Amino acid sequence: MHLFSKSQRFPLQKKFRHPKTNHRRKNADEPKKTRLKTPFLTHVKTLDPKSAVHSFHEWEHHGYTHSYSSYATLLYKLAREHQFSSVHHILNLLKTRNIPCNECLFVGIIQHLAKAHLFEEASQLFDQIPSFNCNPTPKSLNALLNSFIDSDQFPDAERIFRQPHGPNFRPNAVTYNVMIKGLLISGDWFGARKLFDEMIDRKIKPNAITFNILISYLCKKGELEQAEMVFEEIVKNGEAPNATTYAMLMEGLCIDGKHHEARKVMYDMEYRGCKPGVVHYAILMKDLGKRRRLGEAMDILEEMRKRHCKPDVVCYNTLINFCCKEGKAKEAYEIMAGMKLERCKPNAATYRMAADGLCMIREFEKAWGVLRAMWRDGHTPLVHTCDNLVCGLCEEGRAMDASLVMEEISERKMQVTASTWNVLLVSCGGVSLGNVDEEVVALIDELVQCESSVKS
Repeated sequence: MHLFSKSQRFPLQKKFRHPKTNHRRKNADEPKKTRLKTPFLTHVKTLDPKSAVHSFHEWEHHGYTHSYSSYATLLYKLAREHQFSSVHHILNLLKTRNIPCNECLFVGIIQHLAKAHLFEEASQLFDQIPSFNCNPTPKSLNALLNSFIDSDQFPDAERIFRQPHGPNFRPNAVTYNVMIKGLLISGDWFGARKLFDEMIDRKIKPNAITFNILISYLCKKGELEQAEMVFEEIVKNGEAPNATTYAMLMEGLCIDGKHHEARKVMYDMEYRGCKPGVVHYAILMKDLGKRRRLGEAMDILEEMRKRHCKPDVVCYNTLINFCCKEGKAKEAYEIMAGMKLERCKPNAATYRMAADGLCMIREFEKAWGVLRAMWRDGHTPLVHTCDNLVCGLCEEGRAMDASLVMEEISERKMQVTASTWNVLLVSCGGVSLGNVDEEVVALIDELVQCESSVKS
């Protein structure tokens, strides 16, 4: 069975065999790789794995010579879908046809094998890389080790790490970083430190990531003194701590109740040539909010502006959240208004926190305004936010306003809880029937019908 009729079969094959002169090419010797790989690659992307393999052989049958890109694209597709028997088949074709391979191909397949818990097959493929006309480097070893560690297979990773990989094969800093990470995941600080010392003995220079892994672990464990010692070791080794290093140390100090020291670290980083970013100010802001020192947290925002560090939505949300928790929803509303002036677009969390906070202090008009702005920006409020607003209006005897809010909610195909409906109905029926506003009753009837249609 052919993929195309005789008249349609491989319309691009003539171009493939007799390419026209490309007058745009500056260099006559420039490879035509892009033109040669286009036909099959465009076709195979639309197919499922089984059809892709069939098509691969069908194209060959009709005289198409596959480039390395064709093999690689097909292998990636098959590996992603865990079609490993077909992967093995295509790899054998690569080997028997002696097509030079890129190491990245094996890195990708190894990662997918490990995700499928085929650890032995992943290890075997790594060992077979030289047989594919490809010289392995630490890159493929690192991918193998990292895949094993991410899948909680540290003993196998350690065995592979310790076995020889050829006279010219030498692990690099990334290799040690991966292994140190694995030891720390299992809580073995002394083993990680021993491996770090081995790294130094083998003249493999640690990088910023090495130190960040160690500092992150120590800060999470509350070992601030050791974390600071590692930090000083970075400087002594001539390695400049990066923004992540400072952020982790600051966070650890804040968790340990040392806000002043964390602030000192931030100023010290600027002295060392690493400019503080939004994340560093946000750490201080969050810590002050937790300590209910809201005024100082607001001062951080002003300090950011003075230092030309533009606050992001996370910073604003942090302040809005703590304002609402302290019952200062008006201040939260003002912060939100200030975001617009700073051209910082609120996200769904911003609107939700502000609306809930305003409902808590019974500022229902402002809460309703926030909810409408939320819809205008394309965000959807949580059900409990709508419930809070409707119930609050009902409690104040504003049944008509509550009904109008419900109408808006229903028009947007949203639903509220049964208890909120009950509050609204009680609010309208709690007085003598003669005093109930007829418009309110009519509106509720209409809303009930609308709610029923939404559910159906």
